[in-house]
Amino acid sequence: MAAGGEAKPTKAQRQAEIQQEAHAVTQTIEKTLEESQGKDYVFPSLDLLTPPSRGKAKAARQELTGTMGACPGCSPPLASTATSPGPYRAPP
Repeated sequence: MAAGGEAKPTKAQRQAEIQQEAHAVTQTIEKTLEESQGKDYVFPSLDLLTPPSRGKAKAARQELTGTMGACPGCSPPLASTATSPGPYRAPP
């Protein structure tokens, strides 16, 4: 008997449960696809592609550096501390 006093499910019971779950997932996917048919894709606005203004970029950088400073266990960015031993040579 299992810890909760229930009998351990048999392999056939587990397989049946898996089949039921798979069927439920299939139905959910089909329903979602049916609901989304006929709806046009909405493209994101083009302002997302433009670089941020200086004020916004500075504010974003300050937010990130402030967050890093508030985290005592955070390490500095890897790019500022990493060193390279030199080029890698492939074996002959």
